[in-house]
Amino acid sequence: MKKLFALALALCLVFALFACTANTDDDPNTTTAAAELVPFDLVAFRTAAEAAVTMEEVADLINLLEDHPGVLPDEALLVYEAALDRVALAVMMEAWDLDWEWDWENNIFHGVAFADMDLPPQFLVMTGLEGGGPCNGHIFIDYEAIEQSLQGQLSESAVAWLRLMDYDTRNRIADDAALIISWDELATRMLAWEAFERAHHPFVLALHEAEHRTTGWSQTLLGFYLLGIDNTPVFDWGPNTLLTQVRESYERFLADDANRSSEYFSIVEEAMAIWEANDWQFTYDFDRSPDTVQGQLIALLQLESPLIPRSPQNQQEANAPQHAHPPGCC
Repeated sequence: MKKLFALALALCLVFALFACTANTDDDPNTTTAAAELVPFDLVAFRTAAEAAVTMEEVADLINLLEDHPGVLPDEALLVYEAALDRVALAVMMEAWDLDWEWDWENNIFHGVAFADMDLPPQFLVMTGLEGGGPCNGHIFIDYEAIEQSLQGQLSESAVAWLRLMDYDTRNRIADDAALIISWDELATRMLAWEAFERAHHPFVLALHEAEHRTTGWSQTLLGFYLLGIDNTPVFDWGPNTLLTQVRESYERFLADDANRSSEYFSIVEEAMAIWEANDWQFTYDFDRSPDTVQGQLIALLQLESPLIPRSPQNQQEANAPQHAHPPGCC
C-alpha cells in the first residue's frame, strides 16, 4: 500500500512539474522576463557600427537592434545614432566637394539635391526653405523612424531623448550659424533639455561617457541665450547695446515664477545685473577679461552642474556647434 501511495505521489509531482513548464512557456510575461536576461553584445555592435561606411550599411545596423529580444541598453542606441550621424556628414561633405557652388545672382547655394536621393528610412532631408535659412538641403537623422522601429525595446529615457532630438531636428534652432527661432523659444528649448537632464540622469551620464554632442545641451543653449551665436549676437553691432528683444525676453523669463525651479534662473538674473551695471553696453576684448561684459557672461557659463556634465565640445561658449548637425542646427 505504501509503495502504491509513493508511486501516486511521484506521478503527481511529474504532472505538476509538466504543468508548470507548460504554463511558463505560454506566459508572455515570463517569456519577456527571460528575454530581458539575454545580454546585448555591445562590443560586437560597436565594432559593426564603426565599420559601416555607407548609408545602407549603417542603416542595416537597425536589424541587429531589432533582433535583440529584450530592452536595449541606452549605450547601444547612442552608438547607432553616432554612426548614422557620422555617415550622413560624410555623404554630405563628399557631395558638397563635388557639386557645391555659389549662385551669386540669387545669393544662394546650389548643390546636390539630397531630396532626390534614395535614402534609407532612418534619414530625412530638410531644405533651407523648411528651416527658414539658406541651406539648400541637409541630411538629418529621422529620430521618429528610429523610435518606431525599436518600439518596445527602448528605455523610457531613450524614448524621451529621441523625441527631444526629433522635435529640435524638425524645428531647427539655427541655420547658417544664425538663430531662426525667437529668444523666448530658445529659452523654452533650454528649459525642456534641462528638465530632461534632471529627470533622466543615468541617460545623461551615458551621453557623457559616449562624449555625445548633446551632453549638457541645456547649458549650450544657455550659452546661446546669454551670448548669442556667430551670426546672431545679443547686442547691436553699432552702439553695442543689448538688443531690445533679448532684454525683453530675459525680463519675461525672470517674471515667470514657473522658471524659478530652473538652475538657470539665477544665472539669467545675474546676467541682467551685469548688463544693467554696464548701462546695457556690451564690452569685450580678445583676452575676454573679467572686467568686460563678455568676460563676466562667460564666467557665468563656466558654472558646472553636478547633475548635468558637459562634454569637451560643449565647453565652447556662444559658438555655433561644429558637429555634423546637433539638434536644431544646420
